[in-house]
Amino acid sequence: MAGYIAHALPKTNWTVLSQSAFQMNQCNNISYNTHQPLNRIESFKIIQEMKTTNCYHRVFVYDSNGSDLFDGTFERPMKTIQTAVSLTRILRTVHDNDKILCITIRGGIYYLDTNATTTSSQIGAITLTTNDSNLVIENYQNEHVILNGGTLLKLQWSVHVNTSQGGTIMKAQIPSCINLEQFNELYIDGLYAKDPGFSYNVSRWLPPTFNKGASVFNSPSNLWSTDSPPYDNNYVVPRGLIVNNGALPHIGNWSKPTTGFVHAFHSDYWGSWFFEIASINSTQNTIVFGRGSFQEARGAASGGAFYVVNIFEEFDSPNEWFLDKDTRTLYFMPNETMPQVFVISQISCLISISGSSFQNSAENISIQGLTLTETSHTYMRDYMVPSGDDWAVHRGGTLYLINTKNITITRNIFIQLGSNGMTLIDYNYATSIMLNEFVWLADSAIILVGSTNGIDGFSVTSQPVNTLIQSNLIHETGIYIKQSSPVLIAVSRSVSIIGNLMFNIPRAAINVNDGFYETSDHGPINTWDRQPFLSDAVQSSLPSVWQHKSFIHHNTLFNNYNSFYPIDHDDGSCFYEDSDNFQVYGDKKHYLGHSQLDHQEINVYPDTKSSQGTGVCIADQAPSHGSSSWNETWIANTFILYTSPIFGIAIQMIFCNIFSI
Repeated sequence: MAGYIAHALPKTNWTVLSQSAFQMNQCNNISYNTHQPLNRIESFKIIQEMKTTNCYHRVFVYDSNGSDLFDGTFERPMKTIQTAVSLTRILRTVHDNDKILCITIRGGIYYLDTNATTTSSQIGAITLTTNDSNLVIENYQNEHVILNGGTLLKLQWSVHVNTSQGGTIMKAQIPSCINLEQFNELYIDGLYAKDPGFSYNVSRWLPPTFNKGASVFNSPSNLWSTDSPPYDNNYVVPRGLIVNNGALPHIGNWSKPTTGFVHAFHSDYWGSWFFEIASINSTQNTIVFGRGSFQEARGAASGGAFYVVNIFEEFDSPNEWFLDKDTRTLYFMPNETMPQVFVISQISCLISISGSSFQNSAENISIQGLTLTETSHTYMRDYMVPSGDDWAVHRGGTLYLINTKNITITRNIFIQLGSNGMTLIDYNYATSIMLNEFVWLADSAIILVGSTNGIDGFSVTSQPVNTLIQSNLIHETGIYIKQSSPVLIAVSRSVSIIGNLMFNIPRAAINVNDGFYETSDHGPINTWDRQPFLSDAVQSSLPSVWQHKSFIHHNTLFNNYNSFYPIDHDDGSCFYEDSDNFQVYGDKKHYLGHSQLDHQEINVYPDTKSSQGTGVCIADQAPSHGSSSWNETWIANTFILYTSPIFGIAIQMIFCNIFSI
């Protein structure tokens, strides 16, 4: 947890402030106000046209014909971006620190592992600090600049064996300069290669023998590992599985079972786990789990569908691969022809921007026009539980920010990545993430995760603040991690998510993990609020657990696949105003929350999907006098029912079924 930092407000009257903070007298003060037309009009922030960067001095980088001994001019470019960063630091000693310096990169592929000094997912191969404030890193004009997290290999392949199914397994030796521990992804011709694996039904899950609690997380804290967790569901996971006879026909031939991993869904399929394989019993079709399970925070005594990866004897289809670390041998099964390009992952973080503290932040840095790709996966690295939700997150990513101010990330492509795309941790003020594409990511696209001192977020300056996420294209995310989102917000304040397109994702497009501060969201959303936080959201310098209102408006939401609600206000969500949204399939859910206003929304076929069954338009669940479902207003909403005898008829909310339990 973050250390305790004194707030500017004197603490001499802390007792009085604490007594007023919880405002429990408000809970039974139930009022039903007549809705009044809003005087405010929520205006959309518009992205300004990109202007040519006004650089005081420009350093050019060109991998193809540059040299790190050159002076960085257009005619004599440097070869590596890292050396160009070092040159700009030298230039700072000559020029005013307020001058904007630019690193302009010519087209080409830059394999950043060559000069990387760490494999941390929080320290980039390109490391920017407070000393790099007022810096732009950009592509040159329209040239394609690719930052790659792997090593391009020129391998000598030979035939290992021809399979009985007509395939061929090839083999090659990996050079000694390669870090095998970071080689966990193989990219062939720009695409993921596959691990050998399979998927079968489980006969029985081995029950937990002890309560793991929060020990699997870093830091070791979790709402579901308290003395009295909600619903008495303390965090547990199965210790292994037994499959049906014949489901694993090759298990008796597994020569190195501990190289494998089990990827299993949570029993309710809202999350997934990865486990190392500790041991097997081939005669009993049993796999015993080792380290793992921390990729999801709720836990369960059993799982769902699963598959196993990284077992040599399971080669059975083209584009599968296996690395024998003992002999440094790479095995690969091609299609009819061998790929031309083999890149092996070596690092997970390509760029980090890190100030030494929030008082000494890295400021005014722009990253634009780059493609970031082909990094190591991080699903077996540390995860933590940011607040009171079911979600666990890995606090690392391809582009990592901490202790920053006025950072702009724009017009970049994040593709084929083994971790989160962008990670904003603790203090980051006024970050703009605009006009980027995120596609084929192992985990989430953008995560914002702050810290508190227990529930005290008032005295700790360690949260992302005033973040703009606008006009990004985000799709095919969560390839490995089910519990992931295009945008995840936890212990963060004042987030605007505007005009983004998100699709083909494993769970919520936007997950608001708690009610720490206000947000303004333009996208399909799942909200939570199980854990109170102390902040000055409502009135500056006055600590309170009361929240500022959040707004969700002007969205087009298609609730397809197996989801129930276009907007799901779950587990205590409160102080939301939803308006002017066009939602297709599924009803509206409020659960255990209060103080919510819904108006001027259109729901098309809400009666086709609901966790409460078909025919439900509004699921206002678990109302309790003085606790939940109070101070809620529904006005001027239109529902078009699938079951209506007149196709396409628009009727008011009062004619729909309202489910309340």
